[in-house]
Amino acid sequence: SVFLYEINTDTVVYAYNPDTKVHPGTLAKILLSMIVLENCNIDDKVTVTEGIQSYIPAGAGNIQLKSNEVMKVGDLLHAVIMQNANDAAVALAHHVSGTTGDFLQLMNNRAKQLGCANTEFGNISGLYTADSFSTGRDIAKILREAIKNEDFREIMSAQTYTIPETEMMKERSFNTQNYFIYDRDLQDFFDDRVTGGMQRYHEKTGASIAITAASKGMSYVAVVLGA
Repeated sequence: SVFLYEINTDTVVYAYNPDTKVHPGTLAKILLSMIVLENCNIDDKVTVTEGIQSYIPAGAGNIQLKSNEVMKVGDLLHAVIMQNANDAAVALAHHVSGTTGDFLQLMNNRAKQLGCANTEFGNISGLYTADSFSTGRDIAKILREAIKNEDFREIMSAQTYTIPETEMMKERSFNTQNYFIYDRDLQDFFDDRVTGGMQRYHEKTGASIAITAASKGMSYVAVVLGA
């Protein structure tokens, strides 16, 4: 399911199965991040949930958060978008809503508000579950709304980031895995028109990507699901 949309002129530039339901993968974290920023300031302090690592499956992407570690919302959001950190996603969901179940309800309600009629998230992080589905058009709607927030745009465009040392851990530094905007590891895909994005691959859900781009006065959002 593919969707390329130009924001300024409200133009669908290209679409392929735009309304076919496909697993959104961890692009669900775009909506999670948007909702966090709608409810928190970037410098708000989060106390990480007791037993945080028990909330995510073994082997799932994480930054090794510790129980009761204190970190800023912005630090956790960079980890979510740039590193697909599922422990950071859970910590933020608990900070906003108290439980992942309540936060998931927020996500699905917000998706419906945005007109995403073919979207349902089965968990907050986009980890594989048969209950999750979305479309290229719907994820583009979510991304179009998310980039209205300046903090979100900065996080999506960051190439490198360092989370400062906490009382429990040394500083954590990482690079984006979006090679459209970061060419130090892999040069093949770099494109200076691309302004930010997130992408992931999973053997059950395939490859998915959502990016923003700017060229010749045009502003684009582009989504590919299930490639």
